[in-house]
Amino acid sequence: MTKRARLVRAIGLAILAGLIALLLPYSTSAEEAGFSISPPEIRVGGIFPGQSAEFSLIIRNDMASRVSFSISVYNPDEDERRGGYDALPDNSWVSFDAPGIEVAPHSTGWVKARVTIPPDESYGGKNYECWVRVTSGKVGIFQYQLNSRVYIVTGVRFPPTTNWVLIGGSIAAVLIAVGLIWNERRRIKSWLGR
Repeated sequence: MTKRARLVRAIGLAILAGLIALLLPYSTSAEEAGFSISPPEIRVGGIFPGQSAEFSLIIRNDMASRVSFSISVYNPDEDERRGGYDALPDNSWVSFDAPGIEVAPHSTGWVKARVTIPPDESYGGKNYECWVRVTSGKVGIFQYQLNSRVYIVTGVRFPPTTNWVLIGGSIAAVLIAVGLIWNERRRIKSWLGR
């Protein structure tokens, strides 16, 4: 490697290190964002097609000023989802009582959410994952986003069917009992004193 190539490489690495050093302090952790959301994971289970379930999301504003937050549904990429969970087929399945909320300094706000599964039975027996994304209004020159994972497990309704094994077993048991009684009728009569 020539001297010039080594110099160009060293300058490139120095610029990259400088950019990383500049961007690291501005990550969007809850502490640095100045707000938090809870619960971090929400589980909605046993909901059948055609039914709804509700949950609450709590937003804590630890900043010194009033902040507006917008709330939306986000479908994570496959590599971001938990194994065994599919993407939510339609983000409209999750709705909020308000698309946003304004929270006073050092206060807490609540947002109610509703998960509604369409009445199509093909959605039953599935596992879905989506994220509820809370985005802060501008805080200085920054805007922060935090996510709460929502795991939805749908149930399956089985159509009522005739259990022929149970019916056949019951008939067989009755016939055997009647046959035993008929066969032993003389002993039964003598035992009863007739």
